Amino acid sequence: MKTRNVFLGLGLLAALMLGITCENTVIETKTPPDEFAGEEYVEDWEWPDLPPLVLSETALTLGTGETASLMAAIEGEAAEVWWTSNKAGVVSVDEDGTVTAHGQGAAQIKATARTGGQTAVCTVTVKISAAGLYRNDEASPIDLSGIGGGDDNLLVKSFAWIKENSTEQDEFTIVLDENINTSAGFSIGTGVSSSSTGNADKNKNLTITLQGLDETRTITKTAAGALFTVYGSTDAETDTPHLILGENITLAGYNSNTSALVVVGYTQSSNRYIGKLTMKTGSRITGNTNTSNNAAGGGVNVVAGGTFIMEDGVIGSMVEADGNFAKANAGKGLELSTHKTMSA
Repeated sequence: MKTRNVFLGLGLLAALMLGITCENTVIETKTPPDEFAGEEYVEDWEWPDLPPLVLSETALTLGTGETASLMAAIEGEAAEVWWTSNKAGVVSVDEDGTVTAHGQGAAQIKATARTGGQTAVCTVTVKISAAGLYRNDEASPIDLSGIGGGDDNLLVKSFAWIKENSTEQDEFTIVLDENINTSAGFSIGTGVSSSSTGNADKNKNLTITLQGLDETRTITKTAAGALFTVYGSTDAETDTPHLILGENITLAGYNSNTSALVVVGYTQSSNRYIGKLTMKTGSRITGNTNTSNNAAGGGVNVVAGGTFIMEDGVIGSMVEADGNFAKANAGKGLELSTHKTMSA
């Protein structure tokens, strides 16, 4: 006979009054979630089958700071439930089912019936609702007033702030609400030059995500050279800078460029300097060409020590009018050197 958990109190009393015999039944009080210590509910009820707990929404998308209300019902009647969030820093929920979006990401809001223990989940996705530089999923952007010159764009100011103020393993999101033209290059990690506009210091294991607000935003390189260079030290555990191209971001190149638009990793003598690039849905790299036989070009060059993860997105090819072309690389829009890592 399969062991089952049954309700204490009225449920058992009713069974006895009706003459129902529950052979080998184990009566057990379960412990509620930590948030509700001291209360009681029954978990994993299997006999008889209980009607499902149903939520008013199973998926929500909110902007940072926005709220929404969830309701729970069983067979059309309002149910008393406990509400919990698996990522309260991203989305919190109060005892009435009101959810509040705090930072970019996704969280699961779980309802547990106080009587019966049935559960249901709503997935809440939070998108940043204003342009700016965000740190570690914080809800509000960093104040960049006083950073750089008056004509500096958000990208320049963000990298300048990151260089001076970031700490180890910080994660940043730069949300753009305009297109940007730049002759300068930006480096995450040691970079190719100490004079680079956005040279984020090494040994910090930084992750920087670029995304557009509401619609596609394009960062265009207006002079020769890499737009982004990503590599840190030779120690992958302590220093793997990571550039993520997120939703609504396009990187556009330069005609007759002598470099790939994004360079990941670096080799010097026998040393391999570590870097990582990830492309996500809604990202694109395009328009970087070089017809010289003596120089590299194309969209991305993953050098020894570099890692490229293409979850989604587009790298324009040489057959596209606005694609990436590098004659020295046999017309490749993506150049993978030895000892590279690539996954898709």
